[in-house]
Amino acid sequence: MKRSAILFILLFLTARVLAQTDSSGFYVQSFKKLEWDLDARSNHPMLDQNNHKAALIKVVIPEDGFDFDVGVMGVVGVRQEHGEIWVYVPEGVRKITIRHQTYGVIRDYEFGCPIESASVYEMRLHVPVQPKVKVIVKDSIVYVPTPVYVKASPRGKRTGSGRQFNVRKQTTQPQWSVLAVTNVPTPTFGLLTAWHAHKVGTYFKVECMWGKRTDEGYTSRRFSVTIGGIFKCNDWLGICSGVGYGEVVVPPGSITYNGQTTTTYKVLNGFSLDLGVIARFGHISAYLGGNAIHDWKGTSYSIKRPKAYLEFGIGYSF
Repeated sequence: MKRSAILFILLFLTARVLAQTDSSGFYVQSFKKLEWDLDARSNHPMLDQNNHKAALIKVVIPEDGFDFDVGVMGVVGVRQEHGEIWVYVPEGVRKITIRHQTYGVIRDYEFGCPIESASVYEMRLHVPVQPKVKVIVKDSIVYVPTPVYVKASPRGKRTGSGRQFNVRKQTTQPQWSVLAVTNVPTPTFGLLTAWHAHKVGTYFKVECMWGKRTDEGYTSRRFSVTIGGIFKCNDWLGICSGVGYGEVVVPPGSITYNGQTTTTYKVLNGFSLDLGVIARFGHISAYLGGNAIHDWKGTSYSIKRPKAYLEFGIGYSF
């Protein structure tokens, strides 16, 4: 009796595997949870209809042209990445149907584990080896014995069981931002251009302010040019930091030089340091940060007022 029960269980498991494996060679090789992957939680989250962070299934396949359907709850979104497709699904889904125009259908594949919010899973697909297409050129006419699959643009359509997505190859283009920048307490005019890449970008910023001129020179002046990097926290927020050259005119009495308070205007020039954040809300970009100028002459002085300036800016992303 015990041997019969074990044999029945083995036959049941074998039948279940065969039911989810397409005889043509198109089937799911493996499915597992990626415990330490934070793409669905913090790096690249996406919200479902209940405003919860969706689960992310990374379908490892070096091709495109796949349709995904998870039933009534619907697929939240799809992204084409290098070597894999990111499929965002609501928490609690139990199975998925995968379709391809050439390879066929994997229908109602059961995950075998709970699909949790903001969690990442990996699915590896096996596809059959496609025979090489023999092209015959005769009398300036090209003969192709087998049909050629032509890839189209991305699309998504609503079905009776939810939203079904068809994935085509997409390229994520970096975004440029141009912002007008000023600072307090002495307003200046500046320009900041930023290039937002996938993980790390770069920026260039220049600011200047020319005040009243006297016999001693400018009584107020500030100039700064910096270049640096943008380290993205998520899709809309990044931390920027840079270094460059800057100079600022400080009025009499604001610094102590060799133990004595200066009675004339003094020019400090040297390193210009930036630290701030850049946020993007659609096509609108905003900047908030600080800039400090450090004199590199090595003179002995102490500043009664800080040399750091609070900066902010707003601009357009394209």
